[in-house]
Amino acid sequence: MIKDELYALSSIKGVGPKAVAAVIKNLESSSVKTIREIDIDTLLEDKNLSRYRKVLQENLPWHTFERYIENAQREIDDIENKGIDIVSIYDKDYPSLLKMTQDAPLFLYCKGNLPLLHSMNNIAVVGTRKNTAHGQLITEKSVQFMCENNYTIVSGLALGIDAIAHQATLDSGGKTISVLVDVDNVQPSSNRQLADDILENDGLLVAEMPPGIRIIPSMFAKRDRIQSGLSLAVFPIETNIDGGTMHAVNAAIKENRLVYVPDVNKSGYTDTDIPQLGGIRYLIDEQKAIPYTKNTYKDILTTLELKRNELLHPKTEPKQGSLL
Repeated sequence: MIKDELYALSSIKGVGPKAVAAVIKNLESSSVKTIREIDIDTLLEDKNLSRYRKVLQENLPWHTFERYIENAQREIDDIENKGIDIVSIYDKDYPSLLKMTQDAPLFLYCKGNLPLLHSMNNIAVVGTRKNTAHGQLITEKSVQFMCENNYTIVSGLALGIDAIAHQATLDSGGKTISVLVDVDNVQPSSNRQLADDILENDGLLVAEMPPGIRIIPSMFAKRDRIQSGLSLAVFPIETNIDGGTMHAVNAAIKENRLVYVPDVNKSGYTDTDIPQLGGIRYLIDEQKAIPYTKNTYKDILTTLELKRNELLHPKTEPKQGSLL
């Protein structure tokens, strides 16, 4: 589908990702390739669109939809003139790992090294804004090793562990992807220079919301699923048991990604009862994460390779009656 049509369709109030997907599926199975050519009556025979019948009947006729197209074209031009690429879930540039997730964003707004979206060797390194000095050391050493083994580091450019992970990647000469709420309005503002440094070193800024959106706190929690979705594994270095980092961890578990945490008893902490380790201890105790130390780095590489192969080549259950 033409980008402006997809953008316009998604901007209709009441038309969510499921409705867009159903319309796309209909187009792909028909002889027409654009909404401009679509037969609305035939389209609305699809049972998957029954709940959207009224809104589509009102907005898809060309005399109405044309206005959505015009607005979409203006918005797309404004965004692209800022040096921001818009990648839809139907584009070849859309990240394969993220596309596998249940709640993959319809659009990604990207600034920087777009080919990084094709990277399959990604890990998310995240954590509390109020990290300890030892947590910083673990982050830096972990990131350095992973960069040396050609892994791209994904994080959220927040204060604390996120910023440390990004900076450690740059210091190691590696590549990093920062998942933001708005790629044109970097928050927190104190990390805008770090964002510029990421871009200058062939990194990438990514968001699911268009630039200029009014940022509200819940958006930061929502973007955490993208960090895990882009990655084979999430490494929460330090987090309270109810910290925001747990959003990324829970998304990773839900989407069959690995979770690695520092082994609190073997990683050199003088006090393992600090709040920053509350979430880490919980994940270990509940066997939701794999504890690691520098001595198990190579084991991590092996397990990550297995996970990548599992995600890319999922085993299918044999059909009933099959001898295979």
